[in-house]
Amino acid sequence: MKKLIEDILARNASIKRRIIATKSGEINILFVGQLTNRTNLAEYVIRPLQRFVQKGGKRINTRTLTKYIFEIDDMKVKTNPGEIENDVLSGSSVVILPKSAEYVAINTKEVEHKSIDSPQISYTLRGPKDSFTESMDVNLSLIRYRIKDSRLKTREFKVGQRTRTNVAMFYLDDVASDECVNEIAEKLGEIDVDGIIESGELQQFLVGEKWGLFPKMGIIERSDMACGAILEGKVVLLVEGSGLALVAPKTFSEFLTSGDDLYDNKFFGAYSKILRYISIIAMFVLMPAYVAVTSFNTEILSADYTITLASLRARVPFNALTEALITVFIVELLRESLLRVPKEVGAAIGMAGGVIIGQSVVSAGILSTLVLIIATLSLLMSFVAPDYTIVNPIRILQVFLIISAGLFGFFGLAAGLFVVVTKMISTSSFGVPFLAPHAPFLSRDTVKSVYYSKTDFVDRPSFLNLKDKIRGRKVK
Repeated sequence: MKKLIEDILARNASIKRRIIATKSGEINILFVGQLTNRTNLAEYVIRPLQRFVQKGGKRINTRTLTKYIFEIDDMKVKTNPGEIENDVLSGSSVVILPKSAEYVAINTKEVEHKSIDSPQISYTLRGPKDSFTESMDVNLSLIRYRIKDSRLKTREFKVGQRTRTNVAMFYLDDVASDECVNEIAEKLGEIDVDGIIESGELQQFLVGEKWGLFPKMGIIERSDMACGAILEGKVVLLVEGSGLALVAPKTFSEFLTSGDDLYDNKFFGAYSKILRYISIIAMFVLMPAYVAVTSFNTEILSADYTITLASLRARVPFNALTEALITVFIVELLRESLLRVPKEVGAAIGMAGGVIIGQSVVSAGILSTLVLIIATLSLLMSFVAPDYTIVNPIRILQVFLIISAGLFGFFGLAAGLFVVVTKMISTSSFGVPFLAPHAPFLSRDTVKSVYYSKTDFVDRPSFLNLKDKIRGRKVK
């Protein structure tokens, strides 16, 4: 054991050692200063041990340490010396006795983290304002604070050979689908990589599709939304060091659901969700439809508007396809640049840059006014989705539809939409169809995807294949 301790200290300069001399030999305490609450270590571990030694205590073993000496609640006796280094690097303080193969791993971990803050990407007007942080303990407390059911199960995994990142999986044992839970647990156990830093990396391993475009898992920033997903029978994953949780399974309609839809008036929630549906669809097809009409199918417009459209594009030197691609490039450039500048100046730069560039390209005759209006509307509509990850594939596919419409008109647009919808229908999220409840069509769940209230619908979504499909009694 002495040789093992020397090897560990030689390999890791960040590991500190505290030695307490006894009549039977030296007791070694190993810890990492930056990951340890030194006050707890000194008050509840080192000081009681010193008092015991000074009083002449002779029979020091792991049982004596854990039952009579240490004044701390979270500790474990271990018998595999090969795990000592991993325990210390994970934030535990390890107490090693002389002439003993057993040791005590004590949870004195303390990692600096930001305080619980308001959500930044899932802001709500009425709902709770607490969001997840990078601390696993804080995130666990936020969920346990809201769900006090003993049937809320937590399974812990360590992912990454070098980082050994803690991953916690939450689900209701009597509600969630066993197939979904087992599939996620199996995939977590099969991940073979050097390290996981953020939940986005874990999501890629769990989804496992090389050419998958649509997200099969959602992200959750707010703890109330995570608890709501758990109550619906979903599985929620928390990743150490990440302020965003993962939820599965996730369908297309659920990406457009906001917390305000649940907490506010149910009719206004339905109105808002319909608005989001229309916005996402319009964002997807407006620009391709403009290209198709301008390039091939001007006959569908009235004669007066056809003349007006021609006059707007009279000075534009490009065809409609090139014009649309240039406009999309400018809009995406503005979007990406605003993400990299400080938020204090981002709004001002975005407004000034958009106005100046818009006026300049129209005055120079590079782009028409109508295409800029469509691009601006598409940009605004891309922000209506509460979970922004659903918008990213739509942004990519929009370019695909623009090219299809520019080459073949409305026939190309229809063919492109057919390919996209077919891909969405064939996609599943951990056994649940991605377009459920619209495809396959489930009338009751389709209504609930737009108009939803726990007072009117006491059953959980049927397409999730849950154990317990009823959440309570209907309010009369």
